[in-house]
Amino acid sequence: MTEIKAPGKWIKQIGAHWPLADAARQVLTVRVEGLELLLPLAAERADEDDEYVHQLRVATRRSDAALEVFESCLSPKRYRKTRRCLKRVRRAANDARECDVHRTLLEADRAAAEPALSDVLGRVMSQLDEERRTAQLAIGEAAERYPVQRLRRSREKLVDAAREPDSRLRLIDRADELIPAMLAGVRAAATSDLTAFDSVHELRLTCKRLRYAIEVFRACFSAGFDALYDNLGRLQEQLGDINDSHELRRRVETWAAANTTGDAADARPAIGFYEQRLAQQARAFVASWEDGGRDDFFCTLDQLGLQVPQS
Repeated sequence: MTEIKAPGKWIKQIGAHWPLADAARQVLTVRVEGLELLLPLAAERADEDDEYVHQLRVATRRSDAALEVFESCLSPKRYRKTRRCLKRVRRAANDARECDVHRTLLEADRAAAEPALSDVLGRVMSQLDEERRTAQLAIGEAAERYPVQRLRRSREKLVDAAREPDSRLRLIDRADELIPAMLAGVRAAATSDLTAFDSVHELRLTCKRLRYAIEVFRACFSAGFDALYDNLGRLQEQLGDINDSHELRRRVETWAAANTTGDAADARPAIGFYEQRLAQQARAFVASWEDGGRDDFFCTLDQLGLQVPQS
């Protein structure tokens, strides 16, 4: 497996009291530069290691989070152009990464399944492989649209144009502004009806956005941040497992609906298999949530809020 990782998870060179525009230039340079490294690898060498696609998707998300954090420092034109680029690349990487994750899960399920279920999962995997090839073409098209030289020029223009909206603003000031609002959004999602899949999905997404943002502000947090960050990650992984089962059930349903040769009837055991797994995971999550998980999570949010020093 490749050792290449999307750069910029932690930006160690910056401090909490750096001028906001200086922090913007440093963070955006490191994070957006990741596309220049990973897009060609994902386009040309994904067959060697699917981690290239995974890290490309991570790079687009980290870059997008940085753009949100530093939007006030950026030229509106450059901000919009960069976001359009990130959106196109992320969409292509999302489709390919979803196929890779689903294939890994389907392979494991098929290996442990009874023959009838194994046969259906094998046919679903055949369709999945076709989708994966199409997704790879989309990554190739993105790489052609955004060659490394173009990405580099765009990044340099974005960074060079970064300006402070107010010379008194520091990175900590932006943390004071953004983090409480994001914590409130996560708290709102966490107080919704988490027996409903849509609510679970929204909580997962808000946690993900929060994690990518607070990575930028690592220098603004005091001791104990790492444990709180890991707590968010563990919840996100648990919710991600629920989402995977939901998407696999939907994938089997989509496969069955596209076939007219009796496959719809054959698919019922597979659909039931994932429905059962989804129900079990959802029940386990709700039980753990009600048995102290909710309180622990809200404690994590409270401590994150308290850890950002007031500027």
